[in-house]
Amino acid sequence: MIQATPYIGFEGQAEEALMFYHSVFGGDLKITRFRDFGMVEDTPDWVMHGQLDTDMGWSLMASDNPGGVTGGSRINVCIWGDDEQRMTEFFNALAQGGTVEMPLEKQEWGDSFGGLRDRFGVDWGVNIGSKES
Repeated sequence: MIQATPYIGFEGQAEEALMFYHSVFGGDLKITRFRDFGMVEDTPDWVMHGQLDTDMGWSLMASDNPGGVTGGSRINVCIWGDDEQRMTEFFNALAQGGTVEMPLEKQEWGDSFGGLRDRFGVDWGVNIGSKES
């Protein structure tokens, strides 16, 4: 299965925003902080990844961006799924004429992830999880 989800970037307000969206839409909210992966620097309580899975069957994702949200898009699209070949093809196709900002490779949380800005200026994240998760 492959899905696409809006992903909103914040600068220190991701938890507050996610809690608000949770109060509006309900569902299941999961928050992972930078400190959970040993990334404490100046922002240990900031959100590395937050995901609200609504009871209506759609999701909203958000994170805090320690470098700020200026110079980039505040909202990007995250494609996620477990079909590695197809997801890799999507990543490579979207990258044509664009800029790969993070190569598609294995990450600390166990999935493969890559980020890019396509030729139209849209930011994309591609997360490939295992079929077991």
